[in-house]
Amino acid sequence: MTLRIESLDYNSGKWILVANIKSGERPGSFSDVRETERQVYLFETKEKFSRIYKSKRGIDLSNKEVREIVTEGLVLLKELKEREEYIIQLKTDRSKEERKVRFTHV
Repeated sequence: MTLRIESLDYNSGKWILVANIKSGERPGSFSDVRETERQVYLFETKEKFSRIYKSKRGIDLSNKEVREIVTEGLVLLKELKEREEYIIQLKTDRSKEERKVRFTHV
């Protein structure tokens, strides 16, 4: 199974594919940067489900060769079964405005 990650393009109203994570691949992450805190959403997929977690605090850093994710107090937000989806709203350190991100277990 695969976890499909998409971001909403506010101009067109269409969902744009960001990534696909297959069962057994390393977890992915998004940072959520607010004025008073920084949280990390961590997501992974297994054969029969995908899970989305949110940390109380954390950082995720990456370049082309290395990815480092440090979290504190992970909380399970949602476990997705086949064809289920979950939408979050976040502001990454790279985005100028908040974005909607949709996760779908396919």
